[in-house]
Amino acid sequence: MISITTSPGVTTFNTRRGDVTLSSSDVTTALGYVPGSGSGTVTSVAMSSTDFAVTGSPITTSGTLVANLNTTAVVAGSYTYGNFTVDNKGRLTSASSSTPVTSLTGTANQITVSASTGAVTLSLPTTISGLSSVSSTTFVGALTGNASTSTSVAGGVAGAVHYQSAVGTSGFTAAGSSNQILQSSGTTAPTWTSTPTITGTNITGIPNAGLTNSSVTIGSTNISLGATSTTLAGLTSVTSTAFVGALTGAASSNVLKAGDTMTGALKLISGSSGTPGLSFSSDATTGIWYTTNSLNMSVGGVVVTAFNTTDLAFATGASGTQRININSSGLQMFNSGTIQTTAGTVSAPGLTFAALDATTGLYHPATSTIAISTAGVARLTVDTASVTSTLPYIAPVGAAATPSYTFAANTGTGIFKGPNPNEFCISSAGTRMVSIDGTSIIGYAPFYGTAGSASLPSFSFASDSNTGIYNSGADTIDFSTNGTNRLSLSTTKLSSTVDVAVTTAGKGLQVKEGSNAKMGTATLVGGTVTVSTTAVTASSRIFVSIASLGTVTVPKAIGVTTTTASTSFVIKSADATDTSVINWIIFEPA
Repeated sequence: MISITTSPGVTTFNTRRGDVTLSSSDVTTALGYVPGSGSGTVTSVAMSSTDFAVTGSPITTSGTLVANLNTTAVVAGSYTYGNFTVDNKGRLTSASSSTPVTSLTGTANQITVSASTGAVTLSLPTTISGLSSVSSTTFVGALTGNASTSTSVAGGVAGAVHYQSAVGTSGFTAAGSSNQILQSSGTTAPTWTSTPTITGTNITGIPNAGLTNSSVTIGSTNISLGATSTTLAGLTSVTSTAFVGALTGAASSNVLKAGDTMTGALKLISGSSGTPGLSFSSDATTGIWYTTNSLNMSVGGVVVTAFNTTDLAFATGASGTQRININSSGLQMFNSGTIQTTAGTVSAPGLTFAALDATTGLYHPATSTIAISTAGVARLTVDTASVTSTLPYIAPVGAAATPSYTFAANTGTGIFKGPNPNEFCISSAGTRMVSIDGTSIIGYAPFYGTAGSASLPSFSFASDSNTGIYNSGADTIDFSTNGTNRLSLSTTKLSSTVDVAVTTAGKGLQVKEGSNAKMGTATLVGGTVTVSTTAVTASSRIFVSIASLGTVTVPKAIGVTTTTASTSFVIKSADATDTSVINWIIFEPA
């Protein structure tokens, strides 16, 4: 606070007491004062500040200037765990209390905390996954998963094997010798041995050389283990339900011959297409032969028919090219195979369902045309020019990635049923782009229109095509009515070719004030004030009005006397002592 007061009057001078009135001779003679030739010009003392609220300004005779620091939004009081904002002059502009940290959160396998206040303990979880390596000399626990390298176990020697000797206890065997086998007793530690004892069935992988007996004798034929023999000699009898081959030598009973009656099953060799298992004496390459779960027929050594538990196939030609296959899925044609039927009519289709519905099927109404009928009525006709349907086409609902209506080369683009009632959508590359229902069209991607013109805007209306929005140039959006530009918005200004009317009382134009603004207020000091703003130009039209009176009690004439383009302008009052607050606004000619 700044305080200015006047001094008390002179109460003593030489021998005079009380109220003393000094004459000019007193001053010049007694005090030796010689009046100067100049004169004083200070008539008042004033103070203004954006950081203080000033009262008592200006002082023209006597008085007190009081400057109080402007208040902020900060409420006086104490704050706990406070959040504060300080401006560049060191003043608090905001303050609030916060809450203490009560927990730390994270994902699985991360460190956790024990409490929110006081001493906080950080703890590791008992199970940690995703580790790329573990190094420990005292690790206890289970390691699960696949490691890229082996886990080293303390103890043991090279060649020793680690084993479980008891619950919670492990040990190492001694190192074995070359070609030894580790054999278990089932109860004690496994041991290495060169003479293992092996019991059980289905034992494989033992080399013949490792066996005491490496061959077996059947009849009089000795066969080495692992070898095969197609001929056995010295047999006294043969009993078989599936024997295939020739029996030679003298048999104790007759072999079935022509004229005999066969009982039981006749089993043939499997054969092949060139040598069927069942053929003819006059044509050994024609007959029936067998492959796994399939019975086949060949003619002249070429397969013509094959059938198994799932398929029946037919082939033709010298190389046995498959033409038809019938299975549970239907009839399939291969390699230029065709099925030919009569042309038929709409009520009697050429390809139909005789036992079920003879009036429903496929027919040929004209050249290069195929049609489908149901109940004797044409439903779908396809020719070289079009596909014509007499019924609605009902497609599956589909989705953005799998539209109901799509394209062979781009199955993620098309039309599908939207998730809402009465809504259908358009997708591109598996993503919904447009949704249309009974009330609106919603786009999920930018819509790019042509630049358009005032007479033919890019965005217009069906009933009024020359009214709408268009783009007259780079970074500019324009509005036209009746084919004429009315409003243009660019990066620097909004231009209108028509009057701007505010049709609601209480509404109007709002202009931002502040540094380098087009509108604001200024306080006169000694009847004048310089307003600094880069918004002023040499052609600016500046309007001023009095917001509130200062030292004058009657409004005085005010006006702009000096303008410096891009820098400032000066407002002056007709009264040199005027300290009124002045409103000002700048307009530019169009």
